[in-house]
Amino acid sequence: MKALVIYYSVSNHTASVANLIAEKLNVETEAIHTKDAYGDYIIDKTKREIENKDYPSILPLSHNFDEYDTVILGTPTWWVSPSSPIYSLIKTGVLKGKTIYPFITTGFDVSGVEEKLRELLPDSKVMPSLIVSYTNAFRETGDGEILDWASKIK
Repeated sequence: MKALVIYYSVSNHTASVANLIAEKLNVETEAIHTKDAYGDYIIDKTKREIENKDYPSILPLSHNFDEYDTVILGTPTWWVSPSSPIYSLIKTGVLKGKTIYPFITTGFDVSGVEEKLRELLPDSKVMPSLIVSYTNAFRETGDGEILDWASKIK
């Protein structure tokens, strides 16, 4: 297995989990960056993006996805959906045919997020997600639970 952890993070929650997983698996990470920063109006802008299916442009990725068969995909939950930049990544087609292990960071309801990822990635094998809960910016899901999930990645 050759794996890569790729993620989008605004508040560093998803990034911190991505780094913990990558360290456990001894694999590289790559952060997704949008061409234009969200700024102060992130809540309104992301809601419009999700509702209108008008996702942001992302900057080119540095990894060649042809070299990886497994992708550990990290996203925050936005409007009971994966984040808009994750939609943008999926639209590039680089995840097609890969085994995807999603991890979803959230302070809210995530019901349906994993199913949306499965629908968006019909040509990939989407494994059960890790849900990483936050309350008031503090992670409730412990390192042990994250590392146990990561250790099952094949």
